[in-house]
Amino acid sequence: AGLRNLGNTCFLNSVLQCLTYTEPLAAYLQSGKHQNSCRKAGFCALCAIQKHISRALQATGRILEPKDLVSNLR
Repeated sequence: AGLRNLGNTCFLNSVLQCLTYTEPLAAYLQSGKHQNSCRKAGFCALCAIQKHISRALQATGRILEPKDLVSNLR
């Protein structure tokens, strides 16, 4: 999946693309091990990246907007 630029998020988008296709990280997050042990009450960057990876891998050929990450990192 491609990523839509939300203002000036092009550098964030390029990092997200790299993380999404880093196989060991994607496999770990997709396994649910982090999500099952996450104790973060509010925003968790790894949980947000895991959600993004799931969406990106299922949205082949579509354009995604990484709103969750952008809104919590600003």
